[in-house]
Amino acid sequence: MLLEIRLLGPPQITVDGRPQAAPRGRKVWGLLAYLVLTDRQPARSWLAGLLFADADDPLGALRWSLAELRRLLGPGVTLGGDPVVLGIHPTAVVDVLSATSREPAKTDDLDPGRELLEGMDFGASPGFEAWLTAERRQLTAASIAKARQRVLSELVAGDPGAAARLAARLVEVDPLDEGAQALLVRCLVTAGDRAAATRQFAAARELLRRELGVDPGPELAAANSAAGDPAAGRLGSRPGRLAVGRAQLEAGQAAIGAGALDTGIACLRESAAAASDAGDRPLEGRALAELGSALVHSVRGRDGEGAAVLHAALSIAEEAGDDGLTARAAGELGWVELLGGRYPTSIAWFERASALLLDDPGARSWADANRGVALCDSGRHAAGLALLETAAGLAEESGHQKNLTWSLAFIGRSRLLRGELDLARLALEASHRLAREFWPYFIPWPESLLGDLALADTSPDRALPLYEDAFAHACHLADPCWEGISLRGLGLHSASTGRVDEGVKQLLEACFRAVRFDDTYQWAVAYCRDGLVQGGVAARSSKATGWAADLETMAGRLGMHEFAARAHLYLSDLGSVRALEAAQALAAEVENPSLDSLIASHASSHA
Repeated sequence: MLLEIRLLGPPQITVDGRPQAAPRGRKVWGLLAYLVLTDRQPARSWLAGLLFADADDPLGALRWSLAELRRLLGPGVTLGGDPVVLGIHPTAVVDVLSATSREPAKTDDLDPGRELLEGMDFGASPGFEAWLTAERRQLTAASIAKARQRVLSELVAGDPGAAARLAARLVEVDPLDEGAQALLVRCLVTAGDRAAATRQFAAARELLRRELGVDPGPELAAANSAAGDPAAGRLGSRPGRLAVGRAQLEAGQAAIGAGALDTGIACLRESAAAASDAGDRPLEGRALAELGSALVHSVRGRDGEGAAVLHAALSIAEEAGDDGLTARAAGELGWVELLGGRYPTSIAWFERASALLLDDPGARSWADANRGVALCDSGRHAAGLALLETAAGLAEESGHQKNLTWSLAFIGRSRLLRGELDLARLALEASHRLAREFWPYFIPWPESLLGDLALADTSPDRALPLYEDAFAHACHLADPCWEGISLRGLGLHSASTGRVDEGVKQLLEACFRAVRFDDTYQWAVAYCRDGLVQGGVAARSSKATGWAADLETMAGRLGMHEFAARAHLYLSDLGSVRALEAAQALAAEVENPSLDSLIASHASSHA
């Protein structure tokens, strides 16, 4: 028996190709969606309150809906118990699980932008409605992320036509997404249709100017540059081009190391081109990996181009069976996805890198740490902390001080969020010491978090010099993420010491700085927005409700249930009578006892 469950778009269940009769009432579909997508095993009392609180007999309504689901799904599915467990055979096709899985999708399976339970609303169940809204946003974002990955794979595989068709669909879903526009232009260039690429760029530029009042950013501009006249044919023999490729690779690495980014990137581009001319695939792969890494780490606003280059490097590495180069390209692609808050694809790339690095504990510590960061970002702190602790051990064992510094900082962050202040202090102080000794660039991150720890410990006098030093370092580095995080702390410090209006101004500035570039770490952006809402509520600002709604929208789209729940708690503080139920539903997806206590406190005060 082949079971297919379609929950994206109008929901439908088919068994061996035969559509099943639709259930009576949309709440059966809501129940199925929740059971398929939640990471927990919910108690019957929880499900009854979540979906059927308006019924005369909520538990009876749940029993009837479970029976209806059993009929729909057929004998190959187990469903029941308390807590309720849904068991689906591995051969079943479930579209929402495919959209969020870590496996690459086939082009024919992708239709980015379809809505979960399309056209259905559950206004009588505010907690479920909030959960559904967040899942809809997250699934849309996940399907778009998968489609982007597929476009890049099709380009590398030599099918720019298929890539262009899927990229055009991405533009259709969100015409104001510069990354999607740049991807389509790049596909058209690769397909040899330079006229169409030029027209697409012109249309995108006009749209951005008309709707947003901005000119194209660096990624779209770079894609358009490639649509110009092709460069004149290169001269020189194969051995000559090979020598050029090697020399330019060394020159590019040296220039990047010295901070001469533009020069280094130009050298690496020439190295890859010369290696391609000479037919030296291993050299071309190394040059592309160096170029992709430089674009995603060193040049703001060019992560899309960097991802395209890294996919090309990955293809060459796989072709050559070069596990080291494959792991590097996969890890860098995971980094791009992590920054963008695309956690399922990020975790998949880091898992792949880690599996290839079993004999290199230092390099594996980086992949495992970032996999842990992705899990913690999305509220799965227990699994994330376990990976971060493992990564810290690997880094310490292999003497990779930067990786140890990184792992400890994110261990401290999760401990802080969970209210485990003593454990947070141990990790953050160790990270801060290591950063000062081995990695000055990283100082603002653990230093800002130590300031947050001091505020949480009601020690604002200790927090202020930490925030001030972090902000000074961040401004010197011109790093928007560090600037936003440290200025957020200064704003919350001002608000906590009675200067509420000044604090809100600083928090607004923090949010502005954090989004100066498109490729800023999205969790940090959400953290700044959370601080702004917190300050806005304290200041009784008329804008606080809008800020909370913006935070909830962003958090839902990126699967950050922790911030989404907090956004609803702020809305509850601002007078929304239904927001507390929404916060409770979203917090159930998060492993954070501090958040649970906060919600319990709100519930008690509203009783």
